Amino acid sequence: MIICRILDLSFNRLRKIQNIDHLVKLRKLYLCDNKISRIENISTLTELVSLELGANRIRVSQSSSHLSHVHSHDMRYTMCIGKEFFNIQ
Repeated sequence: MIICRILDLSFNRLRKIQNIDHLVKLRKLYLCDNKISRIENISTLTELVSLELGANRIRVSQSSSHLSHVHSHDMRYTMCIGKEFFNIQ
């Protein structure tokens, strides 16, 4: 069994976050400079503490309360559209 703790998928022109929900031990996820429009398919990543989504096209259409365990996030150069995004304390 391979345990992935850090995953960098930046600069890959990704449009969706997919096929990573099985990486339950993932602690850091880098998705900068892609074409991602929704934060999805990461609710199973309960050990995730750092999420970087800079330079994407996030459209907020639902609550992101399932990300409350994420301590660090980077949204620089990201266009966010919607009522609510992170509620991180």
